[in-house]
Amino acid sequence: MIKNFLKILYLLINKKISFKSPKRCDLVIFDIKSFNDIKYFFEKFDYFILESRLDTLKKIYLSPKVIFYIIKNLSLGNIFTIYMISLLEIVKPKIIFTRIDNSLKFSELAKLCSKKYKFMALQSAVRMDYLYDSHFYKMKEVNFDYNKQIFIPYFFCFGDYEKEKFREINLRINNFFPVGDLQFSDYLQFKKKNPKINKKKDVCLISDYIGKNYNHAYLGYDKLIYEKLNDSRHIRNINFKEGILKLLKYVLRFVQKNNLSLAIPLKRDPKLHPHLAKIEKEYFKNNLNKQEYEYFEKCVIVRDRFNCSSLTSLMNSNVAVGLGSTLLRNKIGAGGKALSCNFVKDEIYNFPIDGVCSLKDCEYEDFERRMLQLLKMSETEFHSKIDKDPGYIMKFQNDLSTEDMIIKKFSEFGVNIKK
Repeated sequence: MIKNFLKILYLLINKKISFKSPKRCDLVIFDIKSFNDIKYFFEKFDYFILESRLDTLKKIYLSPKVIFYIIKNLSLGNIFTIYMISLLEIVKPKIIFTRIDNSLKFSELAKLCSKKYKFMALQSAVRMDYLYDSHFYKMKEVNFDYNKQIFIPYFFCFGDYEKEKFREINLRINNFFPVGDLQFSDYLQFKKKNPKINKKKDVCLISDYIGKNYNHAYLGYDKLIYEKLNDSRHIRNINFKEGILKLLKYVLRFVQKNNLSLAIPLKRDPKLHPHLAKIEKEYFKNNLNKQEYEYFEKCVIVRDRFNCSSLTSLMNSNVAVGLGSTLLRNKIGAGGKALSCNFVKDEIYNFPIDGVCSLKDCEYEDFERRMLQLLKMSETEFHSKIDKDPGYIMKFQNDLSTEDMIIKKFSEFGVNIKK
């Protein structure tokens, strides 16, 4: 009760108050971060944004109607959950849609309100967190199955792999729709509207770095468990750090030795997240020698979310290489060549497809041999030497985009694009 009171007090002091009710709308977008990296999809719809984070919440609706529903729903959860449910009762959407598919708040609302509204989540990243959470629980490293909190009635996923794997670890997802990656679909529209010619690189390295934590899965636990799982002395974390550095050093050595061009798109956009961008750069500076870092700096592509810098670098390369990024799946799904290198000695990071696209911990000579092989072979030959259809990890169709598939599903539930 005291906690709820303090939360209310904080919101009333720090946020803008509106004494009007929100208008009715068929589509609710859950969480402002659903818009990250997406330029064209959302502009096709009218929508109401349902904020789920106090730090991004700008306005609080406090009309008599909202207050009435808050009182009515007092037994349903904490005050913020009650407030969100009350807004939904006024807006009366047909669909609540999010790209934050691992949001516990979204799952909580879906459990409480899925009989009234269609809750639809879109996969926006490779979800290692679900796999790690399942592993931690099975190995008794934690005594709580974090994944039991997840509930997604309708899930737009990358491919059939998620359908298979998430059922295997007993995630509560009622309906799977393999549609691919909306961000990649949006990039293709950006490319059409911005047909500038970019110089093609031989290799694109999808880099990884370690910031405050070793894996996003650790973010779901309390402080004590977080510190235990995130201990830099734990062999799993030591192997992870050494593995991603090993790949980075192999790539730098390989391109210099063979006189090849390299692009390294960074993860963090300095305009949007200057602090995180600084941590990322410092990580590389602290873990590469002087010569390596100087060469690394020449190959870096600074993240620019508004101009699709990562996907542009990816698609303007002959071969992409990395650990297990979504970008590797985009490259293979769209017909290109990519190599997943699991040098972190953890089976969880094994690529879902085997063949020439996958390499486990190895000596530099084995890595060089595979990379030279991939650079020389055609995309057709590459796809003949992998053991599953690319759509298994990333659905992609030239004649039916991810956006088209989502719009079609929306229309089945009465939500249509603007006229």
